[in-house]
Amino acid sequence: MPQSEEYMPVCLAAGGSDSGGEAGVQADLLAFHHFGVHGCCAISANTAQNPRAVLSVNPVASRVFAAQIAAVTDHFSLGAVKSGMLASAAHIDALLRGIPPGVPLIVDPVLISTSGRALLSPAGQARLPQLFQRASLITPNLPEAEFLLGRSLSTLAEQVQAAAELAACYGCAVLLKGGHADGDASTDILFTEGRTWLLRLPRLKNPPATHGTGCRFAAAAAAIRSRQIKCDWLAACRWSKAYVHLCIGSPHQSQSGWLIGTPDPGCSLPAVDFVSFPPSV
Repeated sequence: MPQSEEYMPVCLAAGGSDSGGEAGVQADLLAFHHFGVHGCCAISANTAQNPRAVLSVNPVASRVFAAQIAAVTDHFSLGAVKSGMLASAAHIDALLRGIPPGVPLIVDPVLISTSGRALLSPAGQARLPQLFQRASLITPNLPEAEFLLGRSLSTLAEQVQAAAELAACYGCAVLLKGGHADGDASTDILFTEGRTWLLRLPRLKNPPATHGTGCRFAAAAAAIRSRQIKCDWLAACRWSKAYVHLCIGSPHQSQSGWLIGTPDPGCSLPAVDFVSFPPSV
């Protein structure tokens, strides 16, 4: 991957802490490290969770969250910011106030855990439009996109339309993750600069661990964007998809079960197929 900087870039992960170590800010920092980026963090909430369930969500006071962001931005020049679970409207407001102008913001709109627990308050959900309008890229998965648009997205055509609709509404690039869809291929849909791209890799059948993949995708996109001179979102999302695919495909086994993989930095990543939609004539 081409390098743009003489010094190590720095990214901020703003979101929840996962006591199980596989999702949230912990996953973000692993992705940052993989792509050679120094990771800073601002914790919005401490969660008690493991790969099976989120047992409790304990928001950090928004003033403390804001102080963490201020401490980071006071010392570091940020290449990008990645946000995950923000817990409340006050946390969203603190993030929006604290990010320096011009720094790319990649938003993973963490709304509900895989086990079904709400991770953002109703007031926070109402503040999402302001967050998305500040974002450079948002990365909803299929259930999150359905929640944001208030309708089912069961076909590829509906999902393509959804990505374009969200981009038009919020003025940012949109990567609609396809991990929850069916089919032999895992297809993510990227809408950026007026074009739709389908990013494809063979779907991994029955992977033993997938917890935290959405966190890693958005964090990888932030890290990659901060490292390259001329990095558009198509390039960043292709690299991110390849990284997450490798994480899923190289799991680790612990005494208590499988964990998502943590590939060595510098390892070879799979080539992601990408085509414009509809196909260019």
